[in-house]
Amino acid sequence: MKIYNGTTHQINFYSESQTTLVGRKLVVKEGEKPLYSLSTGEKVLGCVKYDSTTPEGLKKLPFMVVGAQKFKEVDPLPPGYDLYIVSNIYRSAVQANGGDTSKLGVVSGVVGDSEGRACGCLKVAVG
Repeated sequence: MKIYNGTTHQINFYSESQTTLVGRKLVVKEGEKPLYSLSTGEKVLGCVKYDSTTPEGLKKLPFMVVGAQKFKEVDPLPPGYDLYIVSNIYRSAVQANGGDTSKLGVVSGVVGDSEGRACGCLKVAVG
């Protein structure tokens, strides 16, 4: 099976037994190594975003308010892969433009390091 990582970073996969719950966050246990790592692909997959019209009543606030983010287009998927791991924004853009998300996965069950920085995940959600 061929997997393409279209995100901006390497993805490290851990099992639940390699993590501990600290508050509501999963943290990798000291000394644990990823079960599997996936390097970033040759091209990060992105999309063109724009803001919809700002609601009239919100234009007078002391800070900028814009309408909901919308998507114009997405980068094409490189051919020949069975699964594409992408950002949530890319997947949302494909879905908003009526595209097929059946081969698109996003990381799920984020795992952090001892300092609270994301360093991996437990799984990939597809569809």
